[in-house]
Amino acid sequence: MTRLSQLIDSNYIGASNRLIKKDISAHVEGFDDINFWHDIFRKYAPSLKIEFLPYSHDLSSGKEVVLTEENIRNAGEHLILCVDSDYDFLIGDERLSNPYIFHTYTYSIENYKISPTGLTSIVKKACFISTIDFDFKSFLEDYSKCIYELFLYILYCKKHGETEELLTTSKLKKIIALKPKDIDTIQQGHDWLNDVKEGVQQHIAQIKEKYPNITNAKLQDTLNQCQEKTGLTINQSNLFLYVNGHIVYELIRRLLKIIVDNCHNENKTRIKEQENVQGKQIGDKINEYNNKTKINNWETLLNNNYLECLMYEENCPTIEKVKQDIENFYISING
Repeated sequence: MTRLSQLIDSNYIGASNRLIKKDISAHVEGFDDINFWHDIFRKYAPSLKIEFLPYSHDLSSGKEVVLTEENIRNAGEHLILCVDSDYDFLIGDERLSNPYIFHTYTYSIENYKISPTGLTSIVKKACFISTIDFDFKSFLEDYSKCIYELFLYILYCKKHGETEELLTTSKLKKIIALKPKDIDTIQQGHDWLNDVKEGVQQHIAQIKEKYPNITNAKLQDTLNQCQEKTGLTINQSNLFLYVNGHIVYELIRRLLKIIVDNCHNENKTRIKEQENVQGKQIGDKINEYNNKTKINNWETLLNNNYLECLMYEENCPTIEKVKQDIENFYISING
């Protein structure tokens, strides 16, 4: 007996959509992805009416729930699927060449949330200051250089279908996301970066000992194949866009907290040191400052930092590819 769900194609979904005055149903990986994809489509195809669905009919969620055989088969002008690329696009997952499947090109939406220029803006807005000393762009570029060779091994294993216990997410967190509780922001985190670099080199030594057949030439050849197939340029400075975004996002979140807390303390010290403000006035001013910072909460600003890439596309080259996919889709359904 034919399952009813097999009969539900994009045209059926389109008829259903028209009953509730929407054009398209869009399946996304979870709640946090709704805002991202909503804002992306609002920017590049504002006339489309899309309902974003963060889970399946049984309330399960995640990438593989979105990219089921049934969803892929039914995808069309009335049903689209929106997912993180992870490493799938780099290694040539054919599913992501489907014109009705939209993906981030970066590892995940979190890679857009750590846009360096946006991080600088977050500190300024959250702390009500006009300049900051910490250079997020240089930090992320230096961080990318520290983990570059390890990324090549990750990519090689993903490309060749090898599951390596030395490259699990839990192990990578311990190596490339050391807790920055003692990071010296005045020194741009150089000591912390050196610790990461040292840990990476030690870990690579273990991998080389276990897999002496994986040569540097093979690693570079794998990267070249991925770049040629995808049209992406991956180098030692922009790796923060393509490595596991969930790990790097958590690292930046902790770093940002340190910087914001330091700025808050400096601002409160300045208030207390003003000669013409005394006693109750100082307390009132600090309370006022605290209330203002609650409104401009840095964690909320960080969660929405992908908007920086929509405002300044030149700073996020992968967003251009997402934009092109959406524009091609719009043209295809509107003739």
